[in-house]
Amino acid sequence: MESNEVASQIRHMVAFLKQEGAEKCEEIRLRAEKEAAEEKGRRKAEGEKELNVEFERRKKQLQTQRQIDESQEKKAARLRVLAARDGMVQALKQDVRTRLEATAHDEKRYVPLLRELIVQAALKLRERSLAVVARERDVKLVERVLRDAEREVATRAAAAGGEGASEEWTCTLSVSNRR
Repeated sequence: MESNEVASQIRHMVAFLKQEGAEKCEEIRLRAEKEAAEEKGRRKAEGEKELNVEFERRKKQLQTQRQIDESQEKKAARLRVLAARDGMVQALKQDVRTRLEATAHDEKRYVPLLRELIVQAALKLRERSLAVVARERDVKLVERVLRDAEREVATRAAAAGGEGASEEWTCTLSVSNRR
């Protein structure tokens, strides 16, 4: 073989090796890019998944906190309403106490009130015998209205149907010295 021929074959072999090397290099580069893209996609998906999990956790935490806040606001509002109601009840009780005390000093108004209160209590309790407990200063007034109260209880019970349809319901009232 001639040296030109040998040199030409060597150039062809070198070109072939360079070509093979370039192709192998391109193949490795493409495979590396593909693996990098896959790894990037995998990491991106994992990151998105972690972000979604964290987002949902925080969203749930915010919803829970919002529910707690709303519940506390409702509770505070209920407590304000109850406090206002209690204030009104206390004021009403004091007003009634004041008016009742004023009425207790006016016998013309107090005697009918005592009778009506005794009648209402007897009708509510539906007992055949009741002992009325009164303040010491009211015992004589209560004794004075007891018989009228008994008659009124019998009248109202009969009008309402009484205890039994065929028998008349009566209530015996007495004054008790117990407190």
